[in-house]
Amino acid sequence: MKTGKSRLDILLHVLCLLLLTGVPVWLAVTWGRIPEEIPMHYIASGAPDRFGPKSGLITLQVIPWAAYILFTAVQLLPRSMWNTGFAENEEERARVCALTVHLLNSVELAVTVLFAYCTVTSALAAGFSPWALLALLTVAIGTLLYWLGRIIRVGKKG
Repeated sequence: MKTGKSRLDILLHVLCLLLLTGVPVWLAVTWGRIPEEIPMHYIASGAPDRFGPKSGLITLQVIPWAAYILFTAVQLLPRSMWNTGFAENEEERARVCALTVHLLNSVELAVTVLFAYCTVTSALAAGFSPWALLALLTVAIGTLLYWLGRIIRVGKKG
């Protein structure tokens, strides 16, 4: 069974790594211009309702890195340990595993983009755009549903 990374998976990893390293570099470069007190929580309309120290932006960098490490570690597990419950033969199993890797990498990128948006918005002490947040969440959930649908279709063909 082929277990190499596809071009899509490599692209998704590269985009994640660019954001995971680019946002902290941007923070370091702009740190002196970031207000000492920044928005830490927002209500549905996008207005901040809780403020805190700018050091909270550093903590905000841990979550996407943890997700990246976790999703990458899962992909390093032998495929024989993956029990998706969909594949009946080796060919289907290979396709389901490849689609599952795409799903993991896509969700990983969505989480990274979401936290990059949160970090930059808070650092700029700007309000959240409810539309931007809705778009990010829609893309994240839509991506998840898309890959799950593809996985299920492969399993039903068997």
